[in-house]
Amino acid sequence: MTQPLPEVRLRRRGSLATCVRSTLAQHTLVAPIAPGFPASDVRSSRKQNAGGFTLLEVLLVVGLLALLLWLVSPNLFSAYARGESKICTARAELLRRAVVEYMADHGGDKPAGGSTDLKEVVTELRTTGYLDGEENTPQEELLACGAGTFSLTYGDDGKPKVEWRRSGSAEAEAKK
Repeated sequence: MTQPLPEVRLRRRGSLATCVRSTLAQHTLVAPIAPGFPASDVRSSRKQNAGGFTLLEVLLVVGLLALLLWLVSPNLFSAYARGESKICTARAELLRRAVVEYMADHGGDKPAGGSTDLKEVVTELRTTGYLDGEENTPQEELLACGAGTFSLTYGDDGKPKVEWRRSGSAEAEAKK
């Protein structure tokens, strides 16, 4: 049960508001939480449960995280593109070395009868065992690396050259 507030007597010194504040400060509002539980001071329970975050604090943290993501994301995407480019360049080097080994073992003869069609060359290199470890990789996946294409050429000295070019890079070079 709640206790009735004491009678407020007006004093000549001070205003009515001062008198009411001082009386309420002396007698805090007390109410039982539930039957069987003791009454608690409303002010002290608010201080104990004041550990949460305000909406402003949460929005500030979300805004800072969004700003950091905005600053970092271009670096992440360019790092992904650089990694893809390095994988494709390494695959081109793997194909070039396989052609060089084939030519060394076959007295300078080029695979697939000297064709520059990489599908034919890769088929020949696989059947003769020069692309070991790449048996489980489908031929389409081996030749289609990222957003680019491979090309096979033979130099004047007969040495093979396998290049990987990103799609659109030839158009950019033509504009220069």
